[in-house]
Amino acid sequence: MKLTVNIYADPSRSWAAIKRDTAVAIMEDHFADISEYSYQRGKTIYLEEDDDFPLFVSCAKAKEVELDICYHHTDRISQIRNYASFDPDCNDTYSVLRFINDDRALQSERVR
Repeated sequence: MKLTVNIYADPSRSWAAIKRDTAVAIMEDHFADISEYSYQRGKTIYLEEDDDFPLFVSCAKAKEVELDICYHHTDRISQIRNYASFDPDCNDTYSVLRFINDDRALQSERVR
């Protein structure tokens, strides 16, 4: 099997975009080991370059999945930094955003 992986880089960090279902299938038990330094948006996970993506690569090699890497670089700060932090239990980024908005509303209530 061959899998195309897009890597998005800004001046100081990079992330590999992987569909959540693909990451679950390839990583299996290691899926829960993905750190909070990775991000998620919709059905895509953006694995950070230092630990999470190498873990994915290791799992892919073990399953004999060939990776075709495509690099994308910008000189600006990536929008990926604004996505929700990865949560292995959250299949839906919108749930994370709803939680954040609810938490902000509670905090502003306490201030009043």
